[in-house]
Amino acid sequence: MQQLRILFYGDGRVDDTPGEFSFGLTDVIAFITQGLKNVVDVEISFVHRHGSYLNPIEGKNKLAWRFLADYDEIWIFADRQENTVLGDVKTDEPYNVLDDYEQRVLREWMKNNGVMLTGDHSEPAGLAPAGVCELDHDKFVGLGAALGRYLPRAHQLRQWEGPPTYCSDGAHDNQNTVEGPDPSQLDTNLELEMDKFPQQLVNPSTRHELFSWVNSAGQVVPIEFFPDHFHEGMVLAPTETELDGDWPQGSPPPEVVASGIDKRPFAAGRVYPLVVAFDGHPVNVGRIVADSTFHHYLNFNLRQINGRSCTGSPLPETALAQIAQYYCNLALWLAPKSIREAIKIDLFFNIATSPLMQRVRGKTLEQVGNTARQVAEIQAGASNLLQILGTPSANGGVIDDVLSDTFLTLATETSLIEQPARPTPERVLGAVVREFNEFFSQQGIRSPRDDGSIPKAEIVRRGFVRAFES
Repeated sequence: MQQLRILFYGDGRVDDTPGEFSFGLTDVIAFITQGLKNVVDVEISFVHRHGSYLNPIEGKNKLAWRFLADYDEIWIFADRQENTVLGDVKTDEPYNVLDDYEQRVLREWMKNNGVMLTGDHSEPAGLAPAGVCELDHDKFVGLGAALGRYLPRAHQLRQWEGPPTYCSDGAHDNQNTVEGPDPSQLDTNLELEMDKFPQQLVNPSTRHELFSWVNSAGQVVPIEFFPDHFHEGMVLAPTETELDGDWPQGSPPPEVVASGIDKRPFAAGRVYPLVVAFDGHPVNVGRIVADSTFHHYLNFNLRQINGRSCTGSPLPETALAQIAQYYCNLALWLAPKSIREAIKIDLFFNIATSPLMQRVRGKTLEQVGNTARQVAEIQAGASNLLQILGTPSANGGVIDDVLSDTFLTLATETSLIEQPARPTPERVLGAVVREFNEFFSQQGIRSPRDDGSIPKAEIVRRGFVRAFES
């Protein structure tokens, strides 16, 4: 099975501790590894830039090439603001800011690999005196600026200076997405962001793969829920003319793919962008996602949300299941193109070698393919298939429509014939499975193993040829 190596990288309070009310990421890690266990071999490592939050060794794990080259994606949970420390005394705190060498390494590494960047609201950098919210908010610095504002390309997808702040009185320039029964307490009841109710996204749609999933009826529907927070940061979607020189010529502009709404009485109707995505694959660079706050990923904000089984896994069709699917979507979407293709090829191999396929040996291509489609949904899950094989059509639809469109696209890319007729998904799947079975028979392989000796990509290609020729 293809391996996907993801680096979770923090520089402040965010870590990998499992506590229920901690700033740990263990729930997200569990949701991804469990959700994708039959799709890709996910290996997630948490590394703190300074070794740890409580006992830091400044700059212990800087982003050198030999370190970063071991990963396919990096999710940055940035917290520190600059080379200073918050507290009673302002002291030098070196190595917070990405240096020139790290920026060069990232610029090269990001040509192929994916980045998720987040931070949080803004506040004064360095010493924070009493009455902090009475200071000039335009001089506040966003949490995470030490890393984020120097990250190639991605730095333009978040606001690093000025509001939004964490000040919920006076200017009221905090971006609050908390859900609660009493609108007057949405700034004061601090338990609301760690309760059982997540925020409901405003105008959710299936326009983007990141916020799409497949429900129990087989319909492609939008993800509607997200963890909430009292003071989100701000993400930005610059236009094509605003992109700096790090962006390849012809880059598609980044787009807002999820938004939240303020429920406080005086701010009713304020809509905040929460997630921005850039698809770099059309211009041959890695993809980027920016999030308004790292609180969307913390145990602190996730642990009490409705929909958890006795083992801690999300129950189907719940708000928590949708949120967990977003994390899986994000892991797959940020993967390099080569890994996404390898996952696709592995999918066909896993279907062909499933014991469930034995009952339809010798049947028609359609009968074999129909069983294969059911096996694929059992093994990978319909929502993961959606991410692996295709995107929703303009009008939405069931998983069959998505697979059909995808198979047509894949077959066209192999240049089999100039104007191929459109076979059914079942016929394509059946033809691919039959090619695998014939290869195993010719080679005398009774118990196929994914040990690198089987030319999976070539067998899949021959399956597409068979489907279209027939």
